[in-house]
Amino acid sequence: MSLKKTGMVVVAFLGLAMASMPHTASAQSNVALKIVTVDITAIRANAEATKGIKAQLLKIKEIMMAQLQGEEKTLREANAELARKRTLLAPDAFVAERKKYEQRVVAFQTKRQQSQKFMNDKVIGANNQLTSKMLEIIGRYAEANQVSLVLPINATIFAAESYNISAEVLKTLNKELPNVVITLPGK
Repeated sequence: MSLKKTGMVVVAFLGLAMASMPHTASAQSNVALKIVTVDITAIRANAEATKGIKAQLLKIKEIMMAQLQGEEKTLREANAELARKRTLLAPDAFVAERKKYEQRVVAFQTKRQQSQKFMNDKVIGANNQLTSKMLEIIGRYAEANQVSLVLPINATIFAAESYNISAEVLKTLNKELPNVVITLPGK
């Protein structure tokens, strides 16, 4: 039996089981259960804002890499110069010069780590902004359409395509959040 047929059998069985269960007296027993699914991964992948985020992060990464590579080249040159001075300087003077160089190396390594943290923070922040807006849109949809339950599509065994609201959520997301602006430090 195919997965689709198995899913239909499971849904039919669950429907029969729920119909045969005794209903408890509550205010919600007269309310119809309305369930929809949403494909969060597909929405995130196809959102205009996601494309903009990727492009901005790539530009920022290129700028930061160029700066770091320039500083790395300067450090290599300083190390070569220090090696040449080794025979020319007195031992105490060489140790002092070497210590200054090592401090520059530590400062460079710290800057590289800060750059990586900055990039990670920007990715997380942009994704959080996108996710917040997406959840807001899904919540508004659910409220406006009297939806009782919204399930992620990857957590369902079977759902008819007519229950999938992903296209509508994506359309609204692209309209309301076409871009997420990522700023560089100091801007």
